[in-house]
Amino acid sequence: YTLIPRNVVAKQGEHHSSSMLGTHIEHCTIMFCSLEPQEQLKAEFSEKVFSLLNEAFSAFDRAVKRSGMFKYQHVSDWYIVACPRAAKPFDEEEQSQPYPDRYYLAMVVLADELKGIARRYALREDCRCWLKVGLHCGPVAGAVIGCYRAFYCLYGDAINTSARMCKYAGEDKVHCSGDFAAALASKAFPSITLESQGVQDIKGKGPMETFNVSIEGDLDSLENVLNVRSSSDITGAAPQTRAARAKSIFERNNTRVIALPQREQKKSTEEIIPHVETSSWKFSIRIVLRMASYFFSLSGLS
Repeated sequence: YTLIPRNVVAKQGEHHSSSMLGTHIEHCTIMFCSLEPQEQLKAEFSEKVFSLLNEAFSAFDRAVKRSGMFKYQHVSDWYIVACPRAAKPFDEEEQSQPYPDRYYLAMVVLADELKGIARRYALREDCRCWLKVGLHCGPVAGAVIGCYRAFYCLYGDAINTSARMCKYAGEDKVHCSGDFAAALASKAFPSITLESQGVQDIKGKGPMETFNVSIEGDLDSLENVLNVRSSSDITGAAPQTRAARAKSIFERNNTRVIALPQREQKKSTEEIIPHVETSSWKFSIRIVLRMASYFFSLSGLS
C-alpha cells in the first residue's frame, strides 16, 4: 500500500464503475518539505545524490511512521506529508468527526524532527543539508488516477498553498499560512511560538500574512497534548515513545556525510581495515588453540 492507501484499496474492491474513484475531504493538513540546498543537489545529480536522498528520505519515512501521519509522496528533492484524513477518504466515521486538534500539533512536532534529520546529512564537508517546510490546512480532493501504475493523488488549493509556503520559507524554517497559524493559536498549545512574517505577495495567491512556527522548550511539555494514537490503517505506527525520541535526538546530532572527498574515503578505509584484520587474526588463534585442546584430549583418552 505504498502508492494507494489501504482505505482506498478497499473502496476500489467495491467500485465496479469505469468512472474515476475520488471524493472530497472537508479539511486536511498538508506539509511540503524541500531538502536544500537544491541548486547544489541538482547540479551534482549523480549516484551519490541519489544515495543521500535515499538515506534522508528513508529516515523521514520512519519519522512519519512514528508520528502517525501519512506520507503522501516524494518527488525529486520534495517530500510531502498529509494528516491521516487524507489516507482515509472513504472512512465515514473518520471524516464525520470534528477535526482532531492533535493533527495540527503533530505536524509541527514532525516538521521539527524532519529538520533535525536533514541536518545530519551533507553532500560534502562544506555543503551541509537543511530543510524548508511549508504548512497549510483546508479542503482537498483525493482520487486514484490512471489505470497503469495508478496512484492516489491529492488536489486542491490546500496543496498549492502548502507548496507556496515551502517555497517562501527561510533556511531551516517552518513557514505556515494564516489559516494554519490561526488553528494553532486557537488551541493555545504549550511551547509553540508563532512569529508573523508580515504580509507577503505570494505567487499565485496574492498578499498573504504568513508565520514562522517553532517549538520553544522541551518536547516533553507537548507529550500529554499530542498523544498521537496508533493508526495501523495508515502506517501501523504507535505513538513515539520516550526512547524513540531519545534515539531521534541522538541521530539529529550526528551528521552523515554521503559523499566524502577521495582523500578522506581512503583514510576511512585504512582506519577500518586494520581493525578487521586484527579481529580475523584473533579469531584464527582461538580456532588453533581449540583444535590443539581437542587433539590433546583425544590422546589422553587413548
